[in-house]
Amino acid sequence: MTSSQTATASSSADGILPFNYGSNLVFLRPLRYEEAALAYDKARELGLPCVCFRYQFGPFLAYFHLGTEDLLVLTDYARSVTEMSEERVAVVRLRPVPSG
Repeated sequence: MTSSQTATASSSADGILPFNYGSNLVFLRPLRYEEAALAYDKARELGLPCVCFRYQFGPFLAYFHLGTEDLLVLTDYARSVTEMSEERVAVVRLRPVPSG
């Protein structure tokens, strides 16, 4: 993973490297969701093909476990790049119902 981490820190214009690094962090023990979310943020900043949100649940898992509003931001981003993704539909259904 060291080479993946180094590649992510570089100024590469490829969003796939930080995306893959984030995916590795989501499934490591101990769980490293916060670091994974930062890698996914970098990946979105650099740009990703929409297929990354059609078949990969890692970004949604990381943000879900952080318990912040970032999950909603990611869901909106996924909707903007791929309207019919399965992950987007699943996450929208998992959104907490506002109290009040």
